Amino acid sequence: MKRIYLIFVIWILLFVFGCGPTSFVVLRDVPLNPSMVVVPVNPLAYQVEFANDIEEIIIGSGVRVLQRPTTKEITVTKEAEKVDIQMLQSGKAEMSMVERFYAFDEITADYIVITNSYSNQVRIIKNDTQEVLASFKTSREPANLKIKIKNALRGIGLVIRE
Repeated sequence: MKRIYLIFVIWILLFVFGCGPTSFVVLRDVPLNPSMVVVPVNPLAYQVEFANDIEEIIIGSGVRVLQRPTTKEITVTKEAEKVDIQMLQSGKAEMSMVERFYAFDEITADYIVITNSYSNQVRIIKNDTQEVLASFKTSREPANLKIKIKNALRGIGLVIRE
């Protein structure tokens, strides 16, 4: 009788308190000495400044940061023929636009961190698989930014310096 009572009590305790939640973290082939490159979404000054702030936090965490890729540019030219029906004249009009972009094919780092100051968005991408490992919004406040970046680095399996 005591045995049945004891089993019943243990069953009730397990039911009420449980064994605790089990969490699983999948680490995606984290290199021994990982490297990162921080790339702003575009080369405007305020975007580069935000990327520099994040780069500083990553370096302070003990993760190796490589130089961002070079900025390349291409000039796109469009031509149009302009005709004035009343004066029976014609001419040519030309419009040129310069587009700047980062040479992502030059990146040799293990991880790419893409930053967007306008939306306060940060994305961490594994370079060889192009898998997005982290994507989050943050604020420009230094303490909050530091906490979010360090949590993301830990979350993808990097060992960081506190």
